[in-house]
Amino acid sequence: MAKIGTFGGLSFAVSSNKVSTFDDLKWDTSAAYATHDRHLQPDLLEFLGPDPEQITFKMKFSVFLGVNPLKSVNDLRRMVREGTAERLVIGGRVYGDYKWAITKVSSAMKTFDNRGNCWAAEVTVTLKEYGRR
Repeated sequence: MAKIGTFGGLSFAVSSNKVSTFDDLKWDTSAAYATHDRHLQPDLLEFLGPDPEQITFKMKFSVFLGVNPLKSVNDLRRMVREGTAERLVIGGRVYGDYKWAITKVSSAMKTFDNRGNCWAAEVTVTLKEYGRR
């Protein structure tokens, strides 16, 4: 099995029996500014500091890829509800300055069998930078 990366207990890996990876990783960086109105001049911007960074990515879970979709979705839901903060490591590189917390999981349950078992799901995961205390 080729391990691509990890986020705490969540592993991104590929093998002949199982595919559990991500797509469309997007990393947002922004800063906070205050705007001060000035008479007869352009407004003045004041830098207040960096905003927490955010990463989003998509995952596909399917029984045809060796993954139990409902279990995988519930594992992510648990991480959100417990406030899990972990390091994001992809390809041996640590992303960000410290840890990340999953702030949102949006799940689309795609395919079901005739007994109501979920066979495939698509999930969008949102991570927010978890700053040092």
